[in-house]
Amino acid sequence: MPQPATRRRLLTAVPILTAAALATACGASATPESTTSKAPSKVVFYSVFASGEPWERYGKFWDSFNQENPKLVVEMRPGTGSYQTHREKILLEHVAGDAADFYDNGWGPWTDMVDKGVIMDLMPYVKRDKIDLNNTFIQETVNAYTYDGKFWAMLNAVSGDSLAVNKRMSDTAALKLPPTSPDDKSWTMEKFLENAQKLTRAPDQFGFGGAINAYNVCGVTDGTYFGQPAWDTKTNKCQMSQPRFKQGLQFFKDLRDKYTVMPTGDQAATLRGQSTLDIFYTGKIGMQRPAGTFITNPPKDFEWVLVAVPYSGPGRNMSGRFWAQGWHMDSNSKAKDATWEVFKTLTKVDTQVAWVETFGTPITALKAAQPKVLERFKQKTGVDATAWAAQAQYSGQSGSGMLRMGAWPDVQRDLTPIYNDFLAGTMGVNEYADRATELIDRLLGKKT
Repeated sequence: MPQPATRRRLLTAVPILTAAALATACGASATPESTTSKAPSKVVFYSVFASGEPWERYGKFWDSFNQENPKLVVEMRPGTGSYQTHREKILLEHVAGDAADFYDNGWGPWTDMVDKGVIMDLMPYVKRDKIDLNNTFIQETVNAYTYDGKFWAMLNAVSGDSLAVNKRMSDTAALKLPPTSPDDKSWTMEKFLENAQKLTRAPDQFGFGGAINAYNVCGVTDGTYFGQPAWDTKTNKCQMSQPRFKQGLQFFKDLRDKYTVMPTGDQAATLRGQSTLDIFYTGKIGMQRPAGTFITNPPKDFEWVLVAVPYSGPGRNMSGRFWAQGWHMDSNSKAKDATWEVFKTLTKVDTQVAWVETFGTPITALKAAQPKVLERFKQKTGVDATAWAAQAQYSGQSGSGMLRMGAWPDVQRDLTPIYNDFLAGTMGVNEYADRATELIDRLLGKKT
């Protein structure tokens, strides 16, 4: 899951472009010309990876892409190996005039990159080529990269939430497997707790591994399971002081401290032993957010299933969060039209399936490619990921949309010690929720 990078000293180095310069750099005021390449066009992709297995895996994908698309040559530039520092390098190289043509957003905040003219509005290309974004992609993933009525990233893979269940432990406890549909109202947070209690035999096994989503910095996802997102995008107001959000904060704290259905740090280390795999794959955890992907599969004799994320709120299930991976085009790119052609080619079904598999997730934002992605995932893992893909169409954006904001790293920095006090029991849920709301409103309650 993306982690935001520190922004203060970076953005002071990024010049604010004049209106004329920004229009020229971003193509905001002119319709792009059609690409009619006479020779192969080189496009530079800035990979977060610099070496090792991921770099080689990505390299194989682009080698295959180049062979299949001889008029487009994508060259990989090595990154820093960390999304946190990747964003920093992108900003510095943009200022230095040495920007790559495009890069994949796995770090989070980007609205400040828009405000400073770093990345390019893709809407002129979308309109020129008559692409219906909402029919082509999962609609909420389109919303995730829409800002000021413009479109700032081409969509690809999705990091979403689901719940993995240890089938052997569940069968031994004579538990009925939870449903796979997010619409099933019988699968509530209360039922989740009940199952977790029945699966717990401390210290040898626990009903819950401790992770139910992939981005819960400062508890910002906890309220979704009870029907309350952390942020209202229409009013630009924090909602963490609302009763249902407080209920979520308290619920997840109680799982560890009151109900003891999840292991402590020391207990988790004992369960893992020498293994470097996710704790779920020890076989001693009943339920956990899945860590298995195309790249990191569980042991072959490990039986697991994917189910919907439980929900106890009103209306439609909104449990968890998703992060849509998006390709940003740098406004200083010298190959804008060719980069757009790369983007379009990556939205062809077979090319998209290959990319999503390379990235390592069973979810794509491209609707037409999802069935084939699921088929490939089942072939490789033996697990049906339908519930995982379905949940991404119910959950909201990471941090209810706060993660994409340029000032989010400032919020995380100031809120983390307060959240730690809440987890340690030195601060009650009401005080934490109220202080979080005040802090977030102060730092994000304006255009950032």
